[in-house]
Amino acid sequence: MKRSPALLIVLAAMVSSPPTAEAQSPTVLIRADEIYTVTNGVIRDGEILLQDGVIQAVGRTVDAPPGTVEYTAAVVIPGMIDAHAHLALDRSSRSMIPGPFTPEWKAVENLDLDDPMIQVALSGGVTSLITRSGSGIISSGQSVALKMKAEPGPDMILKPYVDLKMAVRPLINLRPGQTPQTVMGWYATADEYFRRATEYRLSLDAYTTGQAEAPPPRDERLEALLPVLRGEVMVHAHSHYPSETMMVMRLARKYGFIDRLALAHAEEVFPMIDVLRDTGIIPVIGPMMVVQYYNDPEPINLLKVLLDAGITASIQTDMSAQHFGDFREYGAFLARHGLTDQQALEIMTINGAKAMMLDDRIGSIEVGKDADLVLLNGHFLDLSADRIERVFVDGELEYEQTVWRQPDRPTPVGPFTTMTGAVSQGNETFAITGAHVFTMSSGPIRDATLVVEDGRFTRVEAGASPPPGIPTFDVGGRVIMPGAIVARAFANDWIGDLKWQVQNDELTKPVVPEMNALYAVDPWFPSYRVNTNVGVTAMQVTPGILNLIGGNGVVIKTPGLDFEKMVRREPSSMVMSLTSAARRQWSESLENPMSLQEASSMIRATLEDATRYRDAGPDREYDPGLEALQPVLERRVPAVIHADREAEIREAMNIAETHGLRLVVTGGVEAHRLADTLAAADVGVILGNSGSFASDIRGGGEGWSVEGPAILSSAGVKVAFYGPGASRRASPIGRLAGEPILNSAWAFRNGTSELEALRMATLNAAEVAGVSDRMGSIEVGKDADFVVLEGHPFDYRATPLLVFVDGKLETDRR
Repeated sequence: MKRSPALLIVLAAMVSSPPTAEAQSPTVLIRADEIYTVTNGVIRDGEILLQDGVIQAVGRTVDAPPGTVEYTAAVVIPGMIDAHAHLALDRSSRSMIPGPFTPEWKAVENLDLDDPMIQVALSGGVTSLITRSGSGIISSGQSVALKMKAEPGPDMILKPYVDLKMAVRPLINLRPGQTPQTVMGWYATADEYFRRATEYRLSLDAYTTGQAEAPPPRDERLEALLPVLRGEVMVHAHSHYPSETMMVMRLARKYGFIDRLALAHAEEVFPMIDVLRDTGIIPVIGPMMVVQYYNDPEPINLLKVLLDAGITASIQTDMSAQHFGDFREYGAFLARHGLTDQQALEIMTINGAKAMMLDDRIGSIEVGKDADLVLLNGHFLDLSADRIERVFVDGELEYEQTVWRQPDRPTPVGPFTTMTGAVSQGNETFAITGAHVFTMSSGPIRDATLVVEDGRFTRVEAGASPPPGIPTFDVGGRVIMPGAIVARAFANDWIGDLKWQVQNDELTKPVVPEMNALYAVDPWFPSYRVNTNVGVTAMQVTPGILNLIGGNGVVIKTPGLDFEKMVRREPSSMVMSLTSAARRQWSESLENPMSLQEASSMIRATLEDATRYRDAGPDREYDPGLEALQPVLERRVPAVIHADREAEIREAMNIAETHGLRLVVTGGVEAHRLADTLAAADVGVILGNSGSFASDIRGGGEGWSVEGPAILSSAGVKVAFYGPGASRRASPIGRLAGEPILNSAWAFRNGTSELEALRMATLNAAEVAGVSDRMGSIEVGKDADFVVLEGHPFDYRATPLLVFVDGKLETDRR
C-alpha cells in the first residue's frame, strides 16, 4: 500500500494514548453576539479565551493577557462531530484478511491524511470525526478518531483506537464460505470470539499478577478485543432490524460493554425506545434519518423520537464525500421536521463526542475542553448563506472563509397577518388574496390575487378583487410558489430497501427501450404522500442508469393511488447511460471493461435500427423496443443520457447531434466544465443521482463542484436536480438533498441567483421533463399546483402550510 509522507510522520509519532491539545497555540479572544455552549445555554454578548489549545475561560467578560489575538463573530458553536465516516482511509488491505472476524485491522495504520475531503469537512465546521472500515463482516477492525487540520500531521489523531466496528445485516452472503449466512450464525461466531478473548484476558491477568509462569501465546485478533472488555473503547455495531439490535445488546450485556455500545445507522430502532431507555446505548443515525412505514400516519424523525425519550443519539454522514461541507444542513432538515434548534445542535456536537467516549474533551464550549470552535455570521442552521467564517481546532485557526460565493440575500418576505376565509377540499373554484407570489416565470408579485377554476389558474395579478360569490382565502402576505417538481427520480431507492431489491434496472440485457417506468411506480409507498406534504407536486420517474438504453420515463402527479390517474406525460423521455457504472455492468470481465466507444456504438446501432424500422412503413414487423424509440427519434421526448465525465457528456452530445435528438444530460459531475458548449446546444442538465447512497442526490466525486449549478445557469443552461424516488421506509425528508427546495437553497448559497435557484426545483424541472406548458410556474392556464409558506422558500423552518395539486387542497398543516 502506498502511504503519503504525512502518514509516515503520523506512524512515526504514534503513541498508545491520544495526544492532548496543541500546547503551542496562540492566546485568542473571541467576542460573539451569541455563544451556544450546548451544555450551559446561550451566552449573549459573550467572550471565549483560548490558550494552549484549550478553552481557558468563557462568559460575559473574560480577562485576556496582553498580546491576545482577537476575533469577533455573530455566533459561535462547538466544532461539529461526525461519528461515522469513511474518509482519509485506504481500506484495500482490510479485504486481504480472510475470515468473518478481523478486529486486528487498524484504521490508524491505514490513514491517508492528504485526502482532500478533510479540508471539505473542515470548511463545513466538522472538527472531529470517526473514520472506519466498512461493514462486510462481523468485525472489520478498529476505528480511529481524527481532528480536522489544514496540514496533515500526528496531531490529527484524537484517539487511535476509538471503537470496534461490527456489523450484522450487511455481511450475510457477502463472503460465502467465510461469513455466517444467518443472524444465528452471526451471534454464534461473535460470541465465540468474545468468549475466547475473555479467557485470553484472564490468562494475561494471571501472568501479570504472578499467578501464571508464562503469558498465553500472543493472539493479535483476541488482543484487539481487550480494550473493549476493559472498558476503554466503544463498540460501534451496524444494525437495522430490532431483532439485530436485541442480539447485539445480548452480546454487549454478556461481555460488559452495554454502556459503551453505539448502534450504527439504526433506521428501525424506533420500536425499541423502551428497551433502549436507560441503557446508555447511543444510536448514531444516518444517512437516513426519517422513516415511514405503511402503518405509520406520519414520518418518524428518528432523532426526535430518541431525544424526546431521553436517549442520547448522534448523526453520521457515512459516504458523504464532498457533502461534509454541508454537515450543518443535517441539523437544519431535522429541525425543519421536528427537532428544536438545541436538539439539532446536540446531535451535531456533544452527542457525537459521547459516541466516541470523548465528551470530556470535545463537543461543547466549557472551560478545560479542546478549543474546537466554529465562528459564523448568522444562525448555525440558516441555509440561505454559507455562514461559516472561521474554524478553530485545538486553539489554532485552521480554516478561514475568503471567498463568499453568494453576496446577495433572499428577497425579504413578511410580515404576516392573520389568515381569513377558507378553502376546502371540495372547492373547485376559489380565490386566494394577499399573497406574496414567486411566479417563476417573472419576478415576485406582492399582494397578489390568484383565481383557480377547474384545477387551473385563471387569474394571477396584483391587488385585484376576487370575483364575487366564490370562496376566498386571504393568506395574510404569506408566500405562494409553484409546487416543486423532481426532474428525475428512480422508481425505487436502493437506500430504501434493506435487501437491496430495487426495480430500476432491467439487467437481462443492456438495451431495453421497451421498458416503461410507469409499471415500477408504487404510489402506495409512504414516500409519495410525504413528497406531496413537503410541496413536491410532480416528478419524472424513469428507469435507472445501468442499462445503456433503459426505457421510457413518465411524469406523474404525486397524490393518489391509481397511477393511471396520476400520469401527466407518458412517455416523457427515453433514458440511456454512458457512465463507467453502466459500462462495467455489461463488461465481459473486470479485467476487460467496456469502453465508452463500445457503449456508444451499441446505442448508435440501436438508434440506426429504430430509424430503419421507422422508414420501413406500416408493413414492418412489430418490434416493441424499436417502437418505443420512435418518440425520441421524432423529438417528441428527449433522450435523457446519464453522463458524468467530460468525455461521456461530449459523446452524449455527439449521439444526439448525429441522430437529431433533443438531449438532457443527467448526472453531470463535470458538466460545469462544458457549460458554454451545453448552453449553445440547448442541452438541459439534471444534476446528481439517487440510485446508490443516501447522500449523493446532488452528485459528487472527482471533478464535481459546489459551484456547478451557478456556473451552468450563468451560461444559460437549464439546470434541475434528481430527487429520491419511492421507498418502503426511507422518507425523502430524512436525507441530505431529499427536498427539492433545499437543493435550491444549496444552489443559491453557492452562487446561483435566487430566481434561477428556485426555478431549478420548479420551472426548469418542468422544462427538462417536457411539461412546462402545464407546470412549473404560476401563470394563467397552468395547473394550479402550489404551496403556501410562512417564510421564504429557503428558510429551513418554512415547510408548507398548504399544498394544492390541480387546484385541490391536498395538505393542510395550519
